[in-house]
Amino acid sequence: MAEVGQVAARISETLRELGDQVADASRTQSASASLAVGKIWEIDGELDAAEEAYTRATCRDPDLAEAFARLALTQAKNGNRSGAIRTASRLLSSHPGATFGSLLQRHQVSSESVFGEVLLGAGRTDAATEAFERALEVNPGDPLACSRLTRLSLASGNADRAVKLV
Repeated sequence: MAEVGQVAARISETLRELGDQVADASRTQSASASLAVGKIWEIDGELDAAEEAYTRATCRDPDLAEAFARLALTQAKNGNRSGAIRTASRLLSSHPGATFGSLLQRHQVSSESVFGEVLLGAGRTDAATEAFERALEVNPGDPLACSRLTRLSLASGNADRAVKLV
């Protein structure tokens, strides 16, 4: 077990070093470089640094939907619910139906799923349910939308619907 902890510590340190190097380069680089830096920081749990990098990316390229999605999700994780809702709303209005890879898994999520996730985090379950339903219309099989709708269905006592979603 101690060995696993040491490996995890080395990976974390390597990510930090890489993040520092990329952050230095991205100050004068493109939006996609800032997006990459944000992902590194987010994976490492450095949410303030990730939020800063994603904000830079959105300023440099307002058409980079993934940067808005990552920013909204990071703001939500960081407790900035109102900022997350504003960012996710902007994402949804400017990039409806956009899909992009999830942070650590190999599947596509949609702008609608991101909006639903942010709304769910803010306790707005009815609005989140609607957003996740729209996500499945845009991106059938969207794993985030399926997962969240399954949980919401179970929580509301609708086991039949939950089974259909699985």
